[in-house]
Amino acid sequence: MDKAGFYWHVRHNIVLEWCSDAEERVAAIKATKPVNEVPTRLRLMKPVLAKLPDELATAGEVLGVAQVAYDNATQAGSRKELAATQEVYNDAFERWLGALYAYAPELKALHAQECGCTEWRWPGLVFPGMVEQGSGGITKKDKS
Repeated sequence: MDKAGFYWHVRHNIVLEWCSDAEERVAAIKATKPVNEVPTRLRLMKPVLAKLPDELATAGEVLGVAQVAYDNATQAGSRKELAATQEVYNDAFERWLGALYAYAPELKALHAQECGCTEWRWPGLVFPGMVEQGSGGITKKDKS
C-alpha cells in the first residue's frame, strides 16, 4: 500500500480524501475501531487510481498538509499554535468539502468504477450490524 495519496474510504463518512500515511491509518483502524468494522474498513480503503480534477486534488492535498500541522500542534500542546493551525485546517476543510460537492457526480461515477462497493451510501458506510434509516441516514441495528 502506498503511504501517501488519495484513498477511498479512509474514514466512514467521507468517500475520498488525502491520506498522508496509509500504513499509520491501517494501524489506527486495527487498534481503535470496533471489531465488526475492521474487515470492511480495511477492504474498502484503497488508493484512487484515476487522476482527479486539479481543483479537487489541490484542495485535498492542502487539507492533508493542514491536518498534519494540526496534529503536530495538538501533540506539541501549544495553545497559540493549535489555534492558528485549527483556523487553517477549518478553512482547508471547507474548501475540500466545496470541491467534493462540486465534483459529486464525477466522484460518484469514479467511485462506482474504481471501488464498486455496496457498503457506501451517500453520506456514509454501512457496516455489519447497521441499517439505513429514511433518507440515507445510518444507525446501529436495534438488538431486540
